[in-house]
Amino acid sequence: MHMKKLSLLVLSAVAAFSLQAAETTVWEGSETLDWGTQSAKVAAAKFENIQVGDKIVAYGSQTTGADYNSVKFMEEKEDYSWDSFLDTYLTDGKAEWTPTEAEIAVLKARGLFFAGQNATLTKVVLVSTGEAPDNSVLFSGEWNVSGDATDSKKFSYDELQAAGAGAGSDKTFLVMDVERLSDAGYASFMHEGNANNQWSWEQFENPDITEVDGKVKFKLTADVMSAINTYSKNLIVMVSNMKVKKIYVEKGTGIEAVEANDNAAAEYYTLSGVRVNGDNLGAGIYIKRQGKKAIKIAIK
Repeated sequence: MHMKKLSLLVLSAVAAFSLQAAETTVWEGSETLDWGTQSAKVAAAKFENIQVGDKIVAYGSQTTGADYNSVKFMEEKEDYSWDSFLDTYLTDGKAEWTPTEAEIAVLKARGLFFAGQNATLTKVVLVSTGEAPDNSVLFSGEWNVSGDATDSKKFSYDELQAAGAGAGSDKTFLVMDVERLSDAGYASFMHEGNANNQWSWEQFENPDITEVDGKVKFKLTADVMSAINTYSKNLIVMVSNMKVKKIYVEKGTGIEAVEANDNAAAEYYTLSGVRVNGDNLGAGIYIKRQGKKAIKIAIK
């Protein structure tokens, strides 16, 4: 009995040591975030050993008396402009981010800093999971876009290929695990560039987008992948009034057709979430929701 207890204690100690060894503090201090200052800067050298599947966890607290906080994982680009890897917030004293392979390359080259509002960071930790990476995952974390705001993420054709999209098919999907923050929540997908402007955002022709049970699925057909692989070779994902937890490529299965979507009465909302009469829409951008499907439409 005593030997069994001793063995359990030794195993527990080894497990605790292994868990501790998997976490590396890359920054520690106390810095209050704001929009215009580079805070909690982490040098590129700190990410020398980061692997796909590892997490970066920022610890801190919300400003006393504030009713919200914002934490942005940021990069300084080669032209000294700033760009956001992830917009999120502190939950239970921490904000987490799992960078993609492309984002890891940026971290190794230029490091990381933070911006935001109503939050003070005290520590940033690199957590090595030791798990084999899931190459189908393009984003994992918390991407929150609420109120009147819209936000976007960009994925290159090469990233989609590496995630398993191939040349596209009727059974290949870009999937987003989402939580709708209002009835006006929507996701929109565009490709970047046209014959006159390689940076413009262009709508796909007849995109197949379905939302069921917290998953938005965009069918990556051969035509869609061909459009992405033209001009700037990027897919743009835009969301509003949604919390996105994961974006990944799924092959071989698809959402079953939801016939109720076609038969349900359509509802129309402004981008700020106000429901309006669909029979008397003025010129502008609206959200059309029918059953469990929501799309953005333009009235001219």
